[in-house]
Amino acid sequence: MKKIAIINGSPKGNSSFTLRIAKMVAKKLGCEEPIEIDLQKYSFAGCTGCMKCFKTDKCIINDDIYKILSIIEETEIIIFATPVFFFSVSYLMKHFIDRLITWGYKSKQLFGKYAIAVTTADGAGSNKVSKYLGDFCSFLGIMYLGNAFCYISEFDTYKKPKSRFQNKMNKLINNVEKVLKTGIYRLRFADYYNFGLRKRIITIGRKKYSYEYKLWEENNYLKMDYYKTNHKLKRNWFKKKLADIATKIVVRKHK
Repeated sequence: MKKIAIINGSPKGNSSFTLRIAKMVAKKLGCEEPIEIDLQKYSFAGCTGCMKCFKTDKCIINDDIYKILSIIEETEIIIFATPVFFFSVSYLMKHFIDRLITWGYKSKQLFGKYAIAVTTADGAGSNKVSKYLGDFCSFLGIMYLGNAFCYISEFDTYKKPKSRFQNKMNKLINNVEKVLKTGIYRLRFADYYNFGLRKRIITIGRKKYSYEYKLWEENNYLKMDYYKTNHKLKRNWFKKKLADIATKIVVRKHK
């Protein structure tokens, strides 16, 4: 059984509908007692934008973020559970994510882990949040497996076997179980794009990002199309080529 941690970004804490959905997803994956991390119970600051983490492998703010990290390190799957706030994650989840930048491919505490998003919304926004979390994961070298989302209007029906939510969740669970069984992760366009964009940026700005450039050089990332992990990576030539063209255009515009 895989060890699963639920990062609960809802301000409602244990009474959150989002947490209820996340626990259902964990149970479907065979984890009856996932580790629950209620962000509102921890004291941690938002990112100050000092950029020190781009020059070292540590965040200079010493607070509860390190306690949370020590818990997540022991798990294999992370469930990011958040209600949708104006087409984005909750403020708790945003502060948390902003502080994780140094714990991906740099120090590797979260590197290579699997991730699932669980979102709840009164209306639109779940797809945007899923994309945001997927981009965040691909930047850090976390294997993003998809999103289970539930509308608040489905509160009375989401448990029914043939409901829209159950059908979508079961499809996600089947895909996740397939990845866990085979160990094969299919690289997404976002994986190629975010990796490629970062590679181009630190190569062009190697003086500004000297620490990071050296890290990429030492790990041979500069010659790769994605981070080297313990997973079997299923590549897609078309997605890779498309991402390569897209990153060239973006970097050219910002030179």
